[in-house]
Amino acid sequence: MAPRRTIPTIDARAHLASLAGRTIVSVLEGVPYRILGVTRDHVYVATAVAPLGKPISITEVQAAFDRLAGGEALVLSDPSMGDDGAFLSAAMVSIPGAELLHGPARVRLRG
Repeated sequence: MAPRRTIPTIDARAHLASLAGRTIVSVLEGVPYRILGVTRDHVYVATAVAPLGKPISITEVQAAFDRLAGGEALVLSDPSMGDDGAFLSAAMVSIPGAELLHGPARVRLRG
């Protein structure tokens, strides 16, 4: 029997905390999101619509990161991305090793 491949996890909270103070941009819409800070449950991002910050669930971001780590190529226009799909696209492409594919637009991890 072949050994099971261990899939490394991507810690959404740690990754987003490393981006604090920086701006990431959504793939499809080009919306800039400035990472204001990270708490136990949320990442706070500033946008043109919410310049003082909007909370986004770390659980939601972690779920997307887990799908990537599991080998999925996530279609960025997929309704399963939810209301925060634009932010999720920006967060996913900010992961080292992430690559953007076209037709339809999707993100996957290299290797």
